[in-house]
This record gives sequence, C-alpha cells and structure tokens, in this order.
Amino acid sequence: RVQDHTLYKREDDNLIAEKMIPFSYAALGGKVDMDYFGKKIRISVPPGTQSGSYLRIIGKGVPHFRASGSGDLMVKINLETPDDLTDRQKELFEELRKYE
Repeated sequence: RVQDHTLYKREDDNLIAEKMIPFSYAALGGKVDMDYFGKKIRISVPPGTQSGSYLRIIGKGVPHFRASGSGDLMVKINLETPDDLTDRQKELFEELRKYE
C-alpha cells in the first residue's frame, strides 16, 4: 500500500504532477524549474504547448519493483493567466490579439 502524496499521483510506476507556466513559455517554448522531492529539475517546454497537455520526463517515476529502471514523470501543463497587467502589458496583448 502506497500513501497518497500532495503533489504527485501514482499510476503504475509513473508519477503524475501539474505545473503552472506563463503563457509566453507555452507559446514560445523555454525551460522551467519544477520541485521534485526537495530538488529542482528543469523541464523543456516546446513551443506551442497547449494547456492540459503532458510532458514526459523519462526515468523520473517510481523504480520498477522487479526490474531495473523507473517509470516516468508525466507533467500536466496548465497556463497561468495574468490577472494584474501593467498598461504596457495590456498594449502588448492587444497587439498580439490583432494577429489571432
């Protein structure tokens, strides 16, 4: 029996976690840091990542019980929507909206 964790859900030998990222990282791609059991790991977010999609980090799940290796860490990406924009940020988003 495995005790529940506040940040991770287990599915077989895989771990499932969620990560909030800024819209700009989802659109343009980039690297974001994530807490991983007291350590930081860096995740590469590909350009055009959609909210609700999963990124697979190979080998960062639960060690296999009767075999070598580990499951994977599946990170569900959620987008942060800015709620207190400066005037300049609003202008930039308005400019961006013209091209959608």
